[in-house]
Amino acid sequence: TWHEVWGDYWQSYLGKKGIAGQAVEWASARLTDHNVAVSARTQRDLLSLGARKVAVVPNGIDWQGINRVQASAVQSDIIYAGRLVEHKNLDLLIRALAIVRADRTDVLAIIVGDGPENKRLKSLVHEKGLEKNVHFSGFLENYGDALALMKSSRLFVAPSSREGFGMAALDANACGLPVVTVEHRMNSVIDLVTKETGAVCLPTERALAETISRMLPKKEEMRERCMQQARKYDWEKTCDRAEKAYSDR
Repeated sequence: TWHEVWGDYWQSYLGKKGIAGQAVEWASARLTDHNVAVSARTQRDLLSLGARKVAVVPNGIDWQGINRVQASAVQSDIIYAGRLVEHKNLDLLIRALAIVRADRTDVLAIIVGDGPENKRLKSLVHEKGLEKNVHFSGFLENYGDALALMKSSRLFVAPSSREGFGMAALDANACGLPVVTVEHRMNSVIDLVTKETGAVCLPTERALAETISRMLPKKEEMRERCMQQARKYDWEKTCDRAEKAYSDR
C-alpha cells in the first residue's frame, strides 16, 4: 500500500516539538514501504523520519483554466493569498511594507484569505499607519476571483516559515507573477523559486522590504519565465508522474 502525503499536512506535524507529535511523525513515516511526497523538501523530512521509499509527485494546476481568467480591474503592487495563521508570517510582510512605504508612499498590498490572525494583523496595519496601503479582501469563494487579483498585481509575497508545497505561489507564477519568499528549512516554496521567477530572502523585515522593492519593477521581465515554469506543473504532467510513481512500487 501507499501512504499519500498532500498539501502541508506533513509540514504541520514537523513543526511540532512535543513528544506526542514526534511519536506520530515517527510511526506515520513507517506505515508503508512506499510514500508519496508533494515536494523534495517534504521527501527529505520523511526520509529523516525513517521512511523507506519516498517518491515526489508535486501538486498540479489547471493551466488552461488559469489562462482563461481575465485580470481584475482592481490593481495592486503586492498580493498574498492563503490562510491568515501564525506560521504564514503576515506580520513580517506588514512590517516590511512599513519600510517599503518610506520610498513608495502609494504602495498597495492585497491580502486574500481569512483565519485566526485576521484581527491581530488588522491591528498591526493600524499601528503602522498602513490603512491606505494594505487591503484585506477576506476569503474569496470563487477561486477565479483570487486568480484575477493575482493577474492584476505585480508581485506575490509568501513569507511563510512552513509550507509543504506552496500552491498559491505556483498559481501566482501561472498568472505571470514573480514570487518572493523567505528562507526556512520547512518552507517548500523555496523549491519553486528560481532567479528567473522570483527571489528568496532572509526572514527579517528589512531583508523582505529590500527584496520587495528590488522585485517590484520586474514583473514584465519575468512574466514569461514564470508562466513557463508553472506550466511544468500542469495536471496532465502531474498525472503522468503520479502514474509512474504507482507503477514503480
